[in-house]
Amino acid sequence: MRRSIVWCGNGHLARTASDEWQPMGYQFERLNPFPAFTIDQITTVLFDDDYHQIYSQDILGSFGVDLQAQAGTAGFLTKECPDEIDNPHDADAILLSLFNGLE
Repeated sequence: MRRSIVWCGNGHLARTASDEWQPMGYQFERLNPFPAFTIDQITTVLFDDDYHQIYSQDILGSFGVDLQAQAGTAGFLTKECPDEIDNPHDADAILLSLFNGLE
């Protein structure tokens, strides 16, 4: 079996398409005979807009001590996802990190 890693950002992880857009996650599943296992790390990315700044800081406030105990980065399967974590791209796993500032 061949294994692949496809790295994408923002909404490109989404597995569903719309009339206006077909994200990479949708294209990957459409073109491959096996399902993708997706890991979303956007939850704690510190984007410039107010919504993401506030949401990321709230999540980091809730999980900061746990993240520090794990050298700053940890994740979990979405079936074990705490209620306060959004899963906008229907990912299989969520990654949280203290090191998500945009450069």
